[in-house]
Amino acid sequence: MSGSDPEDELSRLQAELQAHLAAMSRISSRFEAVRTEWNEAVAVRTDLLDRVATAKVAGDDQPDWGWLLATGNGAVADKALGRAAAAIGLQADGYYPDIRQNALSLRMTRDDRQELETAIAGIRTVLPHLRTNEAGLVQFGILESTLNSHGTWSLLIRPEDGSCVLSRNQWEQERFSDIETAVTYIQENHWYDEVPRPAMTR
Repeated sequence: MSGSDPEDELSRLQAELQAHLAAMSRISSRFEAVRTEWNEAVAVRTDLLDRVATAKVAGDDQPDWGWLLATGNGAVADKALGRAAAAIGLQADGYYPDIRQNALSLRMTRDDRQELETAIAGIRTVLPHLRTNEAGLVQFGILESTLNSHGTWSLLIRPEDGSCVLSRNQWEQERFSDIETAVTYIQENHWYDEVPRPAMTR
Protein backbone atom coordinates (compact mmCIF):
# COMPACT_ATOMS: atom_id res chain seq x y z
CA MET A 1 0.00 0.00 0.00
CA SER A 2 1.53 3.25 -1.09
CA GLY A 3 1.67 6.35 1.14
CA SER A 4 -0.45 9.48 0.60
CA ASP A 5 0.42 11.79 -2.23
CA PRO A 6 2.65 14.63 -0.87
CA GLU A 7 0.73 17.16 -2.97
CA ASP A 8 -2.59 15.97 -1.50
CA GLU A 9 -1.13 16.20 2.02
CA LEU A 10 0.13 19.73 1.31
CA SER A 11 -3.25 20.81 -0.01
CA ARG A 12 -4.98 19.35 3.04
CA LEU A 13 -2.64 21.16 5.42
CA GLN A 14 -2.97 24.47 3.58
CA ALA A 15 -6.78 24.17 3.69
CA GLU A 16 -6.60 23.39 7.43
CA LEU A 17 -4.36 26.41 7.96
CA GLN A 18 -6.71 28.74 6.09
CA ALA A 19 -9.68 27.46 8.08
CA HIS A 20 -7.80 28.03 11.34
CA LEU A 21 -6.76 31.56 10.31
CA ALA A 22 -10.38 32.34 9.45
CA ALA A 23 -11.46 31.09 12.89
CA MET A 24 -8.81 33.23 14.56
CA SER A 25 -10.02 36.26 12.63
CA ARG A 26 -13.55 35.69 13.93
CA ILE A 27 -12.23 35.32 17.49
CA SER A 28 -10.18 38.51 17.08
CA SER A 29 -13.27 40.42 15.99
CA ARG A 30 -15.16 39.25 19.08
CA PHE A 31 -12.16 40.09 21.27
CA GLU A 32 -11.96 43.62 19.87
CA ALA A 33 -15.67 44.10 20.52
CA VAL A 34 -15.28 42.90 24.13
CA ARG A 35 -12.20 45.11 24.64
CA THR A 36 -14.08 48.14 23.34
CA GLU A 37 -16.99 47.33 25.66
CA TRP A 38 -14.57 46.90 28.58
CA ASN A 39 -12.82 50.21 27.90
CA GLU A 40 -16.18 51.96 27.76
CA ALA A 41 -17.17 50.37 31.07
CA VAL A 42 -13.89 51.49 32.67
CA ALA A 43 -14.47 55.05 31.45
CA VAL A 44 -17.97 55.06 32.97
CA ARG A 45 -16.60 53.69 36.25
CA THR A 46 -13.92 56.38 36.35
CA ASP A 47 -16.49 59.10 35.73
CA LEU A 48 -18.84 57.74 38.41
CA LEU A 49 -16.02 57.39 40.95
CA ASP A 50 -15.02 61.02 40.39
CA ARG A 51 -18.62 62.25 40.60
CA VAL A 52 -19.22 60.30 43.80
CA ALA A 53 -15.97 61.67 45.27
CA THR A 54 -16.86 65.24 44.28
CA ALA A 55 -20.26 64.94 45.97
CA LYS A 56 -18.82 63.27 49.05
CA VAL A 57 -16.06 65.82 49.56
CA ALA A 58 -18.54 68.66 49.15
CA GLY A 59 -20.89 67.09 51.69
CA ASP A 60 -18.37 66.16 54.40
CA ASP A 61 -17.73 68.70 57.16
CA GLN A 62 -14.63 66.77 58.24
CA PRO A 63 -12.38 64.42 56.26
CA ASP A 64 -13.66 60.86 56.11
CA TRP A 65 -10.28 59.29 56.70
CA GLY A 66 -11.42 55.71 56.26
CA TRP A 67 -12.71 56.53 52.79
CA LEU A 68 -9.82 58.83 51.84
CA LEU A 69 -7.21 56.25 52.80
CA ALA A 70 -8.92 53.42 50.89
CA THR A 71 -7.41 52.74 47.49
CA GLY A 72 -9.37 52.70 44.26
CA ASN A 73 -11.67 55.68 44.83
CA GLY A 74 -10.41 57.62 41.82
CA ALA A 75 -8.38 60.73 41.02
CA VAL A 76 -10.71 63.21 42.72
CA ALA A 77 -10.51 61.22 45.96
CA ASP A 78 -6.71 61.04 45.68
CA LYS A 79 -6.53 64.83 45.35
CA ALA A 80 -8.87 65.22 48.31
CA LEU A 81 -6.58 62.99 50.36
CA GLY A 82 -3.61 65.15 49.37
CA ARG A 83 -5.38 68.30 50.57
CA ALA A 84 -6.60 66.72 53.81
CA ALA A 85 -3.16 65.30 54.59
CA ALA A 86 -1.43 68.63 53.92
CA ALA A 87 -3.85 70.38 56.28
CA ILE A 88 -2.61 68.21 59.17
CA GLY A 89 1.09 68.37 58.33
CA LEU A 90 1.38 65.13 56.36
CA GLN A 91 1.75 64.20 52.72
CA ALA A 92 -0.09 61.61 50.64
CA ASP A 93 2.55 59.49 48.98
CA GLY A 94 1.63 56.31 47.09
CA TYR A 95 0.02 53.28 48.69
CA TYR A 96 0.80 50.07 50.55
CA PRO A 97 -0.39 47.06 48.54
CA ASP A 98 -0.05 44.66 51.49
CA ILE A 99 -2.73 46.51 53.49
CA ARG A 100 -4.56 47.98 50.47
CA GLN A 101 -4.40 51.51 51.85
CA ASN A 102 -2.99 54.83 50.66
CA ALA A 103 0.29 55.87 52.26
CA LEU A 104 1.07 59.00 54.28
CA SER A 105 4.51 60.51 54.82
CA LEU A 106 6.31 63.08 56.92
CA ARG A 107 8.12 65.90 55.14
CA MET A 108 9.64 67.95 57.92
CA THR A 109 11.21 71.39 57.97
CA ARG A 110 14.06 71.63 60.47
CA ASP A 111 13.58 74.08 63.35
CA ASP A 112 9.92 74.76 62.47
CA ARG A 113 8.16 74.32 65.82
CA GLN A 114 4.67 74.93 64.44
CA GLU A 115 5.14 72.31 61.76
CA LEU A 116 6.37 69.85 64.36
CA GLU A 117 3.28 70.30 66.50
CA THR A 118 1.01 70.07 63.47
CA ALA A 119 2.61 66.83 62.27
CA ILE A 120 2.38 65.20 65.70
CA ALA A 121 -1.29 66.14 65.99
CA GLY A 122 -1.84 64.96 62.41
CA ILE A 123 -0.39 61.53 63.13
CA ARG A 124 -2.65 61.20 66.14
CA THR A 125 -5.63 62.20 64.00
CA VAL A 126 -5.16 59.54 61.35
CA LEU A 127 -3.65 56.78 63.50
CA PRO A 128 -7.03 55.17 64.37
CA HIS A 129 -7.87 54.94 60.65
CA LEU A 130 -4.64 53.29 59.49
CA ARG A 131 -4.27 49.54 59.11
CA THR A 132 -1.36 47.74 60.67
CA ASN A 133 1.10 45.55 58.79
CA GLU A 134 1.89 41.93 59.64
CA ALA A 135 4.00 43.07 62.57
CA GLY A 136 1.11 45.05 64.05
CA LEU A 137 2.68 48.41 63.18
CA VAL A 138 1.36 51.45 61.32
CA GLN A 139 3.79 52.88 58.77
CA PHE A 140 4.53 56.46 57.74
CA GLY A 141 7.05 57.29 55.05
CA ILE A 142 9.78 59.88 55.63
CA LEU A 143 10.73 62.29 52.83
CA GLU A 144 14.12 63.76 53.62
CA SER A 145 16.72 66.03 52.07
CA THR A 146 18.80 63.24 50.52
CA LEU A 147 15.71 62.06 48.60
CA ASN A 148 16.28 58.61 50.10
CA SER A 149 19.60 58.24 48.26
CA HIS A 150 20.96 56.36 51.29
CA GLY A 151 17.87 54.21 51.79
CA THR A 152 14.15 54.48 52.41
CA TRP A 153 13.24 55.70 55.90
CA SER A 154 9.99 54.87 57.67
CA LEU A 155 8.36 55.64 61.00
CA LEU A 156 6.60 52.59 62.44
CA ILE A 157 4.13 53.08 65.27
CA ARG A 158 2.50 50.51 67.55
CA PRO A 159 -1.03 51.88 68.03
CA GLU A 160 -1.61 50.23 71.43
CA ASP A 161 1.04 52.21 73.28
CA GLY A 162 2.39 54.79 70.79
CA SER A 163 5.91 53.36 70.83
CA CYS A 164 7.83 53.93 67.61
CA VAL A 165 10.60 52.45 65.51
CA LEU A 166 12.61 54.39 62.95
CA SER A 167 13.69 52.06 60.16
CA ARG A 168 15.78 52.28 57.00
CA ASN A 169 15.10 49.77 54.25
CA GLN A 170 12.96 47.82 56.76
CA TRP A 171 15.88 47.52 59.20
CA GLU A 172 15.44 49.00 62.67
CA GLN A 173 17.62 52.03 63.43
CA GLU A 174 16.16 53.71 66.51
CA ARG A 175 13.43 53.07 69.08
CA PHE A 176 11.30 55.71 70.80
CA SER A 177 8.81 55.47 73.62
CA ASP A 178 6.34 57.93 72.11
CA ILE A 179 5.31 59.73 68.93
CA GLU A 180 6.46 63.19 70.06
CA THR A 181 10.04 62.07 70.67
CA ALA A 182 10.18 60.16 67.40
CA VAL A 183 8.86 62.99 65.22
CA THR A 184 11.13 65.51 66.96
CA TYR A 185 14.11 63.28 66.18
CA ILE A 186 13.00 62.99 62.55
CA GLN A 187 12.70 66.75 62.23
CA GLU A 188 16.19 67.25 63.63
CA ASN A 189 17.92 64.45 61.71
CA HIS A 190 15.82 63.54 58.67
CA TRP A 191 14.40 66.87 57.58
CA TYR A 192 13.42 67.77 54.03
CA ASP A 193 13.63 71.57 54.21
CA GLU A 194 15.33 74.10 56.45
CA VAL A 195 13.83 77.26 57.87
CA PRO A 196 15.63 80.18 56.16
CA ARG A 197 17.92 81.85 58.66
CA PRO A 198 18.19 85.66 58.88
CA ALA A 199 21.09 87.09 56.91
CA MET A 200 24.03 88.32 58.98
CA THR A 201 24.37 92.11 59.04
CA ARG A 202 27.52 94.08 59.73
